[in-house]
Amino acid sequence: MTGFKRSCKILAVALAAILIAGGIINGVAAFLSSRTGSVNNTLSVGDVKISIAETNEHTLPLVPGTTVDKDPKITVKSGSADCYVYVKIRESANLKTYITYEVADGWAPLGEDYPGIYYRESDMMNVDVAYSVLKGDKVSVKNVDNTTLSLITGNNLPRLSFAGFAVQKRDVNDAVAGWIALKTRYPNLK
Repeated sequence: MTGFKRSCKILAVALAAILIAGGIINGVAAFLSSRTGSVNNTLSVGDVKISIAETNEHTLPLVPGTTVDKDPKITVKSGSADCYVYVKIRESANLKTYITYEVADGWAPLGEDYPGIYYRESDMMNVDVAYSVLKGDKVSVKNVDNTTLSLITGNNLPRLSFAGFAVQKRDVNDAVAGWIALKTRYPNLK
């Protein structure tokens, strides 16, 4: 049995030597290498948020020769990406008989193929930016006679309406391409 005891001692010494060698190797490896914690980055696509509001959104009195407050504004919200902002101005068929207005400075017509569509560029800001649509936030009632005024009934009141849109500049080559992209995304947009 002494041979068996001796074999066990040799085996135990060999296992101890292997464990010690493994510990030394791991210790040296740990000393020569390092690892950091992870950092998670959340990536998001740029965003554009707008709103449109008007304080005088009601039926305006048609008094010939007067100026009436009308102040539609398109607001580009804080944090929005660089974008093209559009306003679509719709006029009833008889509007030009009774009303005149000018588009505010900073808006440019999109082109003759896009009547009633105006655009402007807006850079990313850290605050909301409101853009007036009408110059001076007003419309003027023409000096029309009573006969012309009497042609207006509830069914054919002159109407002027506004709708706002925006598209990220990074996604398109120019303002026309941006409008086409909007029409593609929103097929009912005319």
